[in-house]
Amino acid sequence: MRVLWTLSAEQDRADIVDFIAQDNPLAAIRMDETFSAAVGRLAEHPPVRTGRTDPGHP
Repeated sequence: MRVLWTLSAEQDRADIVDFIAQDNPLAAIRMDETFSAAVGRLAEHPPVRTGRTDPGHP
């Protein structure tokens, strides 16, 4: 699975990292790495749906 970031999500991520970096640049780097790792895990192991996904089927 490929994870695509929306423009607003990319901007939010950058804003969060920039905000943290004002007080603690190393923590900001770790947070950015945490975001990257989480997205990597999502791409490798997407959520599994259970049950039917067809709303027209009872």
